[in-house]
Amino acid sequence: MSRTVTIGIPVFNVEGYIRDSLLSVLNQTYEDIDILIVDDKGQDNSMIIVRELKACHPRGGAIRIIEHERNEGIAATRNTIIDEAQGCYLFFLDSDDMMSPDCIALHVYYLEKYQCDFTCGSSEYVFQNGDKVVFRRYSEIEVVSGEKFCVAKRACSNDKAIQVPVWNRLYRMDFLISNGIRCVPGLVHEDVWFTWLLILSARSCVLMPTVTYRYYERNASICNNPDPKAVTKRHHDRRQVLQMIAYSVKTHTGLSRIIRQQLAIRTIRKALTYSKAVVREQMLSSADKKELAHQYTSCCLSLSACWSMDFSKNLEMLGCLTRLVLFALSIK
Repeated sequence: MSRTVTIGIPVFNVEGYIRDSLLSVLNQTYEDIDILIVDDKGQDNSMIIVRELKACHPRGGAIRIIEHERNEGIAATRNTIIDEAQGCYLFFLDSDDMMSPDCIALHVYYLEKYQCDFTCGSSEYVFQNGDKVVFRRYSEIEVVSGEKFCVAKRACSNDKAIQVPVWNRLYRMDFLISNGIRCVPGLVHEDVWFTWLLILSARSCVLMPTVTYRYYERNASICNNPDPKAVTKRHHDRRQVLQMIAYSVKTHTGLSRIIRQQLAIRTIRKALTYSKAVVREQMLSSADKKELAHQYTSCCLSLSACWSMDFSKNLEMLGCLTRLVLFALSIK
């Protein structure tokens, strides 16, 4: 007997992509699907397209529509999906991306075979010029299980670490609910905190080499919005998440010293990635770029006090922090 899978799709101003995205769901080989559309009150014809497919497609009856009263943002929309999901399992799909036809069937197969908390597939990245590259491809089926925090430890690995985006993963709903894994409303980078809670809570997962998801690069996406206010908001939220993670590590009981150090290194590397992203913000002045990069450095230096760690006693941590400081200083 198959178990129902809820496929949650947040919809906001995606009229150019939602048809193909939703058709990739309707064409799944797995039969027992609950397609949950959350209308986050955009201003285009996205929901007209959704309703046309609901009315005309042979599997249109599987589509449910939840409407927000007003625009609430991607984090709140993902939380609505968690609250309204009717399936035993949950899969997030962004409304401008696509799934392979056997995506859900493969995820369900491995989730049930190994009785794990979640599965994670490999993904294909499609650039705006049409070029494609498979990123975060796992070389083989890898089952992560055993000791407490084994998933957190695996997430810190340099060997194709567990991806940050919430999509292309199949979650057990009872696992998400019992551990209170949700997004923080208002945060632009909702994936980071959600995935942080995920890796600390999970006792098992399966990493899959098969490409089951196609991610499309878009100029108009939240993460690529060049408006200076949007840029400032992005980087403010990124620093806020880093601080939330720091406090979480400090207060989380049961984390060994080694895992704390690995999580610290992961966090500093993330800050370095964010600092490098500052340089690519074309609408910012050089002074603003330098200030944002220094704010990331200050954030990471404060982690040392928060975690009561002497970074100088760990060469890898010291190296990561040094690279972050030198990068910030190099910005002209």
